[in-house]
Amino acid sequence: MSTPPLAPIGIQFHRLDANPLETNTVFPSKSAADAYAAGPTSYPGQEIKVLSSVANAPAMTFEVVTDGTNKTIKLVEAGEGGSGLLEETIVSDVNIGGIRAGDSITVGTLMTEVWQKLLTPAVHPEITSFTSDPAAGLQSVGTPISSVTLTAEVEKGSGEIDVVKIIKLPSEELLVDKTLINGGTATISDASPMDAGIRVYRCLVEGKDGLTATADLKFEFVCPCYLGSCLTVNPSESEIKSGTAYAVKPQNIGHSYTHVGRRVFGCFPDSWGVPLSIRDGSGLDVSLSLFTLSTVTIGSQTYNLFVFNLVNTLTDYILVFNFAVANSEGGVHVCHPPLYWNNL
Repeated sequence: MSTPPLAPIGIQFHRLDANPLETNTVFPSKSAADAYAAGPTSYPGQEIKVLSSVANAPAMTFEVVTDGTNKTIKLVEAGEGGSGLLEETIVSDVNIGGIRAGDSITVGTLMTEVWQKLLTPAVHPEITSFTSDPAAGLQSVGTPISSVTLTAEVEKGSGEIDVVKIIKLPSEELLVDKTLINGGTATISDASPMDAGIRVYRCLVEGKDGLTATADLKFEFVCPCYLGSCLTVNPSESEIKSGTAYAVKPQNIGHSYTHVGRRVFGCFPDSWGVPLSIRDGSGLDVSLSLFTLSTVTIGSQTYNLFVFNLVNTLTDYILVFNFAVANSEGGVHVCHPPLYWNNL
């Protein structure tokens, strides 16, 4: 007895209200759809929809997919008519058009809105100049600065300026709170002295349209290094400090030596370590063995002092102490002092 072919029997469904036939096919947010897809009820290949947060915008269609272990959803269609709804939340890393670094564009934003921001940017207020007297930057520990005069030049953007502020950090003390609707100059003198640590002055401009601009000036005090010449291999603190002080962080550093019958020295905070090499202006290595290394204390800081063993006479002689990089040419260099270093 043969079995007759079976055809599917059509079954009609009638909605009793405006809800879908399956409650688990339409979700109010992508996070809700993600949670459903990861659960036991969903199945690979199932299509589900996520409602748009934008009024009258079509829903997005997703498909449940699996890697064999975990189930997730994949965007299939961003609504009818190519409306182009975004699949994920995007945070901008750069300023582009009217989108600023840090701005977020979320699921449900129409591409027409994105293009509107890109092509018709709102103009932020601008700090055209923010300066200090004395100039900000690295300073030598123990060299006091009694007061600082700060001057900010600002321009309005697409909207009027609400307020210009100058703030002292880390105390967050407000030094200036000034209204400059159309831009202009804000200036202030801060009479609080400093000779150590870090201090930052911040200019903040807030526009009436909510757009802002900021600029910082940073004073940072570091233990300086000293380069110069001395009479003996054991110079006094005052003789070392009579050399040239450089308020810098660890780096390759050079100095032009001019003296008669004296010894070259370089004196560096012990945190710098020992130079990888010492080179003259022509790039020739000068052996570290030709220097006497000792430890000295200047103020409360421990220093490594390098003094050349020979007395010499030099004119505009460049010597570079290399801390940051090793010999880039490779191979072995013959280490020697220039011949005229032996002039006594």
